[in-house]
Amino acid sequence: MVISMLISKILLVLLTAVYPMFMVLLSGAGLLYNYQNYELKVCIIGVLLIVSSVFLTASALLCLPKNTRLNKLSVALSVSGLILCMTTLFELVNYADLNGWNRNFKPISNMYKSRIIPVFFQSLLDIIICYVQLRKH
Repeated sequence: MVISMLISKILLVLLTAVYPMFMVLLSGAGLLYNYQNYELKVCIIGVLLIVSSVFLTASALLCLPKNTRLNKLSVALSVSGLILCMTTLFELVNYADLNGWNRNFKPISNMYKSRIIPVFFQSLLDIIICYVQLRKH
């Protein structure tokens, strides 16, 4: 059980490094970097993606120790970060499709979906690890 928990935590750290810290954060930063080309709504979406990335990263870090309070806070941050991330993704994809964003004649919304949707698995693993740790207490 200890080894499987250790492997799960290592996997959580790797997933967190790739998805919330890299894909989501940089997608939001990219929208903000090019703010001159977009409406205010897109800039707000960029900020919300960065906030959701911070929530999901913090939840993963709080999940690592076996502390009841930190694990409960981790679950709350993970759920709220995931909800914020997915609703923001929905708004971004709708905006991109309505405004005809594309790359090489393919909708750019597919790129955002493939980068951001895997955050769900990081969040799910975070919640499962916290649940197991909370059950032991």
